[in-house]
Amino acid sequence: PDAPKNIDRKVYFFTDMQRYAWEYTDEKNSRRFAELMKNLSHMPSTWFHIIDVGTPDSSNRAILDLRVSNKVVTSQRPVEIQVDLFNFSARQADRQRVQLLVDGQVYETQIIPIPTGYVVTVHFKYTFGKSDVGPHLFEARFDPQDAQYDSPSVDNHRFLAVEVPEAIRALLEDGEPKDGKIKNRETGTLDLALSSTGYFNVQWVATHNFGEQELEKYDFIALCNVKSIRSDLLEKLEEFVERGGGLFISLGNQIDPGWYNEEMAQCKGIVVDEPTSKRCLKCGEA
Repeated sequence: PDAPKNIDRKVYFFTDMQRYAWEYTDEKNSRRFAELMKNLSHMPSTWFHIIDVGTPDSSNRAILDLRVSNKVVTSQRPVEIQVDLFNFSARQADRQRVQLLVDGQVYETQIIPIPTGYVVTVHFKYTFGKSDVGPHLFEARFDPQDAQYDSPSVDNHRFLAVEVPEAIRALLEDGEPKDGKIKNRETGTLDLALSSTGYFNVQWVATHNFGEQELEKYDFIALCNVKSIRSDLLEKLEEFVERGGGLFISLGNQIDPGWYNEEMAQCKGIVVDEPTSKRCLKCGEA
């Protein structure tokens, strides 16, 4: 009606006091709801009443996080998986069944206690086989067949997608290869260090062959005592870094300091923190 007789407005909220029901996945609807509540609260003679219909001792346990602790995930190497749990209930969960699934299949189930008010971290290990190269999906969840499974189920599991390569593909450009033997060439020490980890598939080339390489086939490139790079190759190297490729530069007595300070420092994504010294790296003289 145009002129309501009752000018007092009373808004009743019946809620179990859980945050999940108040959150929108759609940001537009979330802003719309917040604006509506704000406008109502500013209206004269408007009263809000919150009615708690939740059960005081209701159980609510959640999986807060799922992550891998390895800096690099590759096939045939153990992956350390960590799952953070939290018990929002007033009582401890003595035998909570926590499962790790890989690509939709249950891999392992652990039974652990979750005290109230504390974050508990569960550790799993999984090794991808040689033929498992490609994308994979981890899922941590509470066992849905467990009698202690609670609602809402949205916080009872977490997902993590990982890309598993056979190895990290590394290309080492050698500015002083000498006779090509690993103990004599400039890239020798780095080659040995990377290969010994088991994470890298290492290939090295002399500077005159660097231009023939397809950089997109590699994850990591190292320039070892390289004097300078042609402008067209520098542009390709810049694109490689912008796409997320790793770049390591090892200086030496073959380099051109002026080129590094002027050309390399202009590249996007490649930062030269300090000007390269023009002193001789062997004798120390300018």
